[in-house]
Amino acid sequence: MPWPRLRRWIGGPPPVPLGLGDPGLTNEYRARPPDPARLMDGHVTPHLTLVELACQDGTPYPIARWPDRAQRIGAGFEHVRAAIGRPIGIRSAFRTEAHNRSVGGARRSFHLVGLALDLAVPDGWLLDVFAGVIHRVADVATIGAVFTYPTGGFVHIDWRARAGGRLLTREY
Repeated sequence: MPWPRLRRWIGGPPPVPLGLGDPGLTNEYRARPPDPARLMDGHVTPHLTLVELACQDGTPYPIARWPDRAQRIGAGFEHVRAAIGRPIGIRSAFRTEAHNRSVGGARRSFHLVGLALDLAVPDGWLLDVFAGVIHRVADVATIGAVFTYPTGGFVHIDWRARAGGRLLTREY
């Protein structure tokens, strides 16, 4: 059970549980900056590492330039992971412009600014069910967009500003 580990991470029991999966995740978690001791061991949050955020071309995530962005996606990812209740693979996170072009990414992709994750569908889960859980936690995880890719078998999430307060959803 991840609660004891998470409790140490955020420094004590949370004031209000979310009621989704792990009772240790709250909005309070989002407000905490990355812990320098955790960053030294390679973690942004308990279940997300800097290696997972790095570009697939080998370029590391620019944590010194964007520590607030790393924390934002880390906190959002923790909410999704708690709701799913099991590990989730990261297929893509930060991308350099060259790598983004090589994979056919959008010119203005949120991967380029370190604010997007492509999540692999966990074993035994259906894409639609996985995406549905992400939709349910999108508000508390401050996710701005959820795109499903049925042929690729993954879900893209990013932290764009919500137009009119609405979550942007698409299927590709």
